[in-house]
Amino acid sequence: MINEKCLSAPDVALREITADDLLKVANIHVDSFPESALTKLGVESVRRYYLWQLNGSHEKVRAVAAYVKTDSVGFSFSGVFNGSTSGFISYNRNFLIRRVISRPWLLFNPLFRERLRSGIKILRNFTKKEQSKNSVIKRERPKSFGILAIAVSPNHQKFGIGKILMIDAENEAVKCGYDRMHLTVNPGNQKAIRFYENLNWKKLVNGDKWTGSMVKILV
Repeated sequence: MINEKCLSAPDVALREITADDLLKVANIHVDSFPESALTKLGVESVRRYYLWQLNGSHEKVRAVAAYVKTDSVGFSFSGVFNGSTSGFISYNRNFLIRRVISRPWLLFNPLFRERLRSGIKILRNFTKKEQSKNSVIKRERPKSFGILAIAVSPNHQKFGIGKILMIDAENEAVKCGYDRMHLTVNPGNQKAIRFYENLNWKKLVNGDKWTGSMVKILV
């Protein structure tokens, strides 16, 4: 457990996330991202997603929750992840199929259909990689430390909690010897983009269209 003293804002403390905390994490995710495809599959789907991030075969995971007194009000998952989406889908495919079948109205949602097609493609690629895993002799050390997810409960936003979580992830990246960080944000989420830019993150543009990739060079 991280030292529970306040980091830089009154009454805010960070604690390492365990599996027992994931229902709280899932509820914060649902409240913060009500329109996400994962949210629409239900709280248990979200909990399983973060369980995979916590316990999957990743290079490095930093998972922390922000508390105000005894209330969990935010969280972040950062590190170097292997198959953060593909692994989740692969190991939960039967559960996810049942979820989609029990919610047929989701198929009328264009965003959900797009995410579903993307998920199927990711799963196919993951299966191919698993089949050829034995042919891989050596993996290079990843050159970048990622922010996989960060969220703050809507009732506790604008109090600097998100910044505390981002600084914690950055400190972990530096501690682990990384000089670069990356994340992906919805290009239409101007509020989140401004938040990252205020913390010196830059848009990473390939070609004429920006797809939401951002980077930060650590000094």
